[in-house]
Amino acid sequence: MKIVICDDSMKDIKNIEKLLEQYKKSCSGTEFEVEKFTDSVELKNMIWKKEFADIYILDIMMSNMTGIDLGSEIRKAQGKSVIIYITSSNDYALDAYEVHAVR
Repeated sequence: MKIVICDDSMKDIKNIEKLLEQYKKSCSGTEFEVEKFTDSVELKNMIWKKEFADIYILDIMMSNMTGIDLGSEIRKAQGKSVIIYITSSNDYALDAYEVHAVR
């Protein structure tokens, strides 16, 4: 399984990685690779190349492109991936539902 994290804060990416490692340790036999992006445009380019992940963990508020816009790109390219949004703002909750985000 492939998990992609996209957040323009490296500190937040490291925190998410720690949580994923804790999950992996608590669920023996669970294997996944993690790919990290601090630039949403780089991830968008990967999606356009049809290089998909099983799970996307996206920050909503990023400098180049919002996580909502990125989620829309993921859904246009293929609809099977799970999208999880992380943010400190409640302003985008309804937008997240439009791309069928899990959380």
